[in-house]
Amino acid sequence: MMQERRIAVATVSTVMVFGLVMLVAYLAPRRADATSDASTTYTGSVLIQLRVADLDRSIHFYTKTLGLELKLRNDDLHWAKVVPPGARAVIGLGTTDGPRNAGTTSINLGVRDIDKARAALEARGVSFTGATITIPGVVKLADFTDPDGHRLRLAQSLDPSVD
Repeated sequence: MMQERRIAVATVSTVMVFGLVMLVAYLAPRRADATSDASTTYTGSVLIQLRVADLDRSIHFYTKTLGLELKLRNDDLHWAKVVPPGARAVIGLGTTDGPRNAGTTSINLGVRDIDKARAALEARGVSFTGATITIPGVVKLADFTDPDGHRLRLAQSLDPSVD
């Protein structure tokens, strides 16, 4: 029974990572009552699920190192939900024995001051994969990985119309 749940979580996470990450930028800024057509009403919530090797290690990294909040933990399903403060998207962490396909997805974590945020994370042991990149008038980006190799990125908008 436990193995069947793990397989179900792994299967769902594979589909969700690809589809939901693509929708984050599209859905997040929309109003809660916005619709894309007459039959589908979106709430604006998005869950990005990452397959991880060690749930405790991942929870520690996302909460203690990155400062996200643990909202839910279900040990029967080997799954947890962590949320950045004020987030419009949620990150789900689910363990799997199979391949985790790290590096195929990148999650941007929006920050107000990328230099301060990067310095704080470096002080907590996060190693960034190069210099902060600036796309003039658009965004500043700083890349790093979690313990499973998932690509994460700090992102500071340079567009005053985007918060």
